[in-house]
Amino acid sequence: QLRDLEQKVTEAVREATGPSAARVEPQAVRELRQLGARIRAKKESVTAAFAKAKTKRKEVEDATKMKDQEEVDKVTWDDMLPEAQERVNAAEDAVETAIIALDNVQANMEEEGETDLVESLLDETEMSGRKAMSRVSEAHIVVKTHLTKTKNFAPRIREVAEAELGQLKAKVDEARAKLAPALVARKEWDNRREVQAVLGEVQSQLVLADLEVDQAEEAVLLLSGDPTEESLQCAALRLKAAEQHVERAVAAIDARLDEAVGGVAEALQARLQPRKAALRERLEKLRPSVDTGATQIRVSGYVQEARAKLEELSAAIRGVEEADAAAD
Repeated sequence: QLRDLEQKVTEAVREATGPSAARVEPQAVRELRQLGARIRAKKESVTAAFAKAKTKRKEVEDATKMKDQEEVDKVTWDDMLPEAQERVNAAEDAVETAIIALDNVQANMEEEGETDLVESLLDETEMSGRKAMSRVSEAHIVVKTHLTKTKNFAPRIREVAEAELGQLKAKVDEARAKLAPALVARKEWDNRREVQAVLGEVQSQLVLADLEVDQAEEAVLLLSGDPTEESLQCAALRLKAAEQHVERAVAAIDARLDEAVGGVAEALQARLQPRKAALRERLEKLRPSVDTGATQIRVSGYVQEARAKLEELSAAIRGVEEADAAAD
């Protein structure tokens, strides 16, 4: 209606100011124009009020829709959460069972003659581990699926759901990490037995090498206290024998290290490399002592030889002096 009235006033102003408007008073024209301005202002005001009302109505409708969606999503979430919690709790319980079984294995692993018991406990640990891994996988799938579903939730419900599911996911990840040792318990046991077997094979050679080095050290100690040809020869022989035994032991160790792989190789490296290094270090400390003893003996020989020659020269001089005295 305001639009029609505005058009009529506009036409009236046009007619009042046209060629045939000589009889229209200027005052009337001014009043018509003022009326048109008031009508336009009123129309703009009504238009703005209508737009505001329309916006408000949309906000109310959106809020109503959001509330309805939140109510629906809340019901859905309340149905989803217990399932996820139940799966995660089941996974945690299964992992704890596997860890207890693993603790029993580790408690008996150091005992001599308990191989059969350990094997039985390992069977139990493997069975518990597989069951726990299945529960962890199920929990992971449920939590991940629920996280995907919550993407379409209303923002407020989605925020709550994602926070809850994030905590459950962290529990699943923690359970998976705790379970890892139980899953490789059999492999660790097999590696341990292989390491022990290798150590048993090279142990005799290591013991012999240690004994030979001990004897070489004793011989070198005697050489240092009494550097004679006999003690030098004894020390040299002992050192040579020690070197041969050490090299045989080192060769045996290197051969086994070359054959080993994975965790066995790492364990053997940690156990045998220090023994190799210690034997070689002990030998390296003995060689200079033997060389020093040999040098001392040579110098001592030179000194004795010089003294003998000096004695001979002194005796000759005394003989000449006595001959001269007898001639006088």
